[in-house]
Amino acid sequence: IHIDGGHDYQAIIDCYNYLPMVKSGGIIVMDDVNWRHKGQETVKIAINYLLDRGCRMMDERENFATLMKS
Repeated sequence: IHIDGGHDYQAIIDCYNYLPMVKSGGIIVMDDVNWRHKGQETVKIAINYLLDRGCRMMDERENFATLMKS
């Protein structure tokens, strides 16, 4: 799944909504990883949400992150 949703705190809501739809071993790609909203890296907060729920970071470069659901 490629999550390309909101760049503010909507990014966390998108992860919350889509994570249950991803099967174990499924890949999640997020872009705009370095996006800042009101001084906070909100997309990275969303990535941390996924990491806290059993996903693992496979790759992060430039402005993309690729995670795998456990």
